[in-house]
Amino acid sequence: MKFFHKISIDRLNPNYISGWCYNRFNKRNVVNLCLRYRGEVLSRTSANIFREDLLELDLHPTGKCGFELIIDPPVARFEKKAYTLTLEHSVRPLAVIDSDLFNREKKEGLREKVGSLLPSFPRPYPLLLFMHIPKTAGTTFNTQVSTLLPRNKIATHI
Repeated sequence: MKFFHKISIDRLNPNYISGWCYNRFNKRNVVNLCLRYRGEVLSRTSANIFREDLLELDLHPTGKCGFELIIDPPVARFEKKAYTLTLEHSVRPLAVIDSDLFNREKKEGLREKVGSLLPSFPRPYPLLLFMHIPKTAGTTFNTQVSTLLPRNKIATHI
């Protein structure tokens, strides 16, 4: 299934998952997703929300492949196991989400010290600082990071 679909999870908390997903061979078809726990469907959604960043990066022809999934009751009420994000009519996982990812505690440190210099990165994104030495592929690195993360979640120059 993973071969046929491209998926990314951008935001994750006990009540909410968002990201994007599309069929690699038929990008205009809307993908219907389910969050499952032990095979039971907890929530359903369709990946049809417009994502300007995917359109600008030329990852999707229309940009309409974003999804938002509300989890009720929240994940924290279940025992610590793996949750799966699947297609609506399949049990094969597109993504496996360990419940520990939902329950990360905020770590104090460099992120708080740097504060307003950097954009705020929602979980699960870690704080990444890259110091560029001239003529050592810094522009290539910035371009690669820009294709992996949403545009509003990175700062290429501070």
